[in-house]
Amino acid sequence: MELLNNPIQYYDWGSRYTLAALQGRPQPSERPEAELWIGAHCAAPSTLLRNGQIRSFPQVIAAGPEHELGRQQLDTFGPRLPYLCKLLVAERPLSIQVHPSSDQAEAGFAAERAAGLDLADPQRNYRDPYHKPELLCAVTEFEGLYGFRPVAQAAAVLRELRVPMLNEYADRLLRQPEGLRAVFTELVTGAAPTGVVPATAAALRRAAPRSGKFTNDYAACAAIADLYPDDVGVVLALLLNYLRLAPGDAVYVHAGMPHAHVRGFGVEVMASSDNVVRCGLTGKHIDIAELLKLTSWQPECVAPLPPIELAPKMLRWLVPAAEFMLTRLELSAADKPTMLDDPGPRVVLCLSGQVQAAGGRAPVILNAGQAAYCSAGDGPIILSGAGSAFVVSVSAAVG
Repeated sequence: MELLNNPIQYYDWGSRYTLAALQGRPQPSERPEAELWIGAHCAAPSTLLRNGQIRSFPQVIAAGPEHELGRQQLDTFGPRLPYLCKLLVAERPLSIQVHPSSDQAEAGFAAERAAGLDLADPQRNYRDPYHKPELLCAVTEFEGLYGFRPVAQAAAVLRELRVPMLNEYADRLLRQPEGLRAVFTELVTGAAPTGVVPATAAALRRAAPRSGKFTNDYAACAAIADLYPDDVGVVLALLLNYLRLAPGDAVYVHAGMPHAHVRGFGVEVMASSDNVVRCGLTGKHIDIAELLKLTSWQPECVAPLPPIELAPKMLRWLVPAAEFMLTRLELSAADKPTMLDDPGPRVVLCLSGQVQAAGGRAPVILNAGQAAYCSAGDGPIILSGAGSAFVVSVSAAVG
């Protein structure tokens, strides 16, 4: 095992307390800390000490791809770590956004490269040629908006706010062919009636204290309206499923699913990509035409993704994406060490307590907020100690 040094990303929706407290650093931090990246993505790779020298994760993989990744993973994904893990802290909502499919990402990246856009250009949508399916596992209670509601429910959510303009949208959702696409497109392209956003925000503030079927939904959207009173995302949020995850619950985000993490602290695992196309609740680049091209218009009932129990106090989340799976272990000093023999490269993250991770090289002691790496060639991982740990590995379907 090798200890990783992992970069923090600073965004205004982050926290000055959560990650600093987790890692035992002084609080408040100088800037809001939003994400801790654990992986080999070129935008912010982890580093490690290898043979007495500090190396970036991509450099380590490039020096011995078959040993680091394993033959089958190398053949499937090429000479790169296929997943990226993050600790994500949202004190304010993230943007409403979608991620591309693999084909869309390849085409979009190639088109922007052909147009001469620098990778650091804020107008870029595609930082790499890969898709970005995600799994978020809540550490604290976590709120978010995930996928379009069933049409009848979306219409009911709009109607109960008793705003004439929203009533018209509700009628169109139910009666107009492809009504969801038409309403969403009108809103994001700026063709909505003047005043729909402030009228919706005012209605949400009135509705939030009332008891009813959509009380939690309205309260969450009212909080968004307080932060973004002039943003059309206030209305768009009502069309999306509001989900409140309890600690330990997880949600999967597939390509084309409009979504926004709203508030909370979680462990997020994804295919290693930084491709995001936004349409609301943000000051960053918005590309409406591209977003409409990527969006999946299929309504869905979104619920927490159930894990499978591998053993007592050991849960695993399997997802449709081949790049990753996530395992959570609750370790006790009274228990025997736990061995995980998943193929490919693995990352161990300590979330609480103290965890000893052994595999191939010398054991590593991890405190909360620290992570370690085990290459495919270093064999099984053995975990012990007293604490909570996550292990990220390549999907069992690939191994």
